[in-house]
Amino acid sequence: MDVARLLIDEAAKGGADAIKFQTFQTNALVTKNAAKAEYQSRVTGSTETQYEMLKKLELTAENYRDLMQYCREKDIQFLSTAFDLHSLEFLLNELKLERLKVPSGELTNGPLLLKFASSGRKLIVSTGMATLDEVEIALGVHSGDHAIYPDCRPEFYSALEQAFEIGNWDSENVTFKL
Repeated sequence: MDVARLLIDEAAKGGADAIKFQTFQTNALVTKNAAKAEYQSRVTGSTETQYEMLKKLELTAENYRDLMQYCREKDIQFLSTAFDLHSLEFLLNELKLERLKVPSGELTNGPLLLKFASSGRKLIVSTGMATLDEVEIALGVHSGDHAIYPDCRPEFYSALEQAFEIGNWDSENVTFKL
């Protein structure tokens, strides 16, 4: 939290309009035995698992509320990127963020992308890790207009149906409005 506040201070002092955090639940992202990526091991020099590394970086709901309040005090907008459905629900319903960032690595995550798209919030859609085809599919989902990218919806929904079929997502707890 001290580092997060320091980053807010520096961003505000530097004249930034906003500062972006990452909101995630480690249990929703990686298994307990997932090895770190090579660059993560190189940077941290640690032999811990990716789960252990992320768990140490995970913030609580109260931490986010405190950081959001601190941003208000520093007159800088608080933004966050959600990496899982529960975290997105938290940003939408508890923090009531008006603007969200879609992470590029989740641009093909059907359930998460649909939830972002149906939120009615302003979105910053990161595309750094995506192919042009993936960006077009995501734009079709976000626009809600099948006519713009006529081939994207069937392909996207097919991937979503496969996710439900193989049990990756609990369809009882996921609702979308398009």
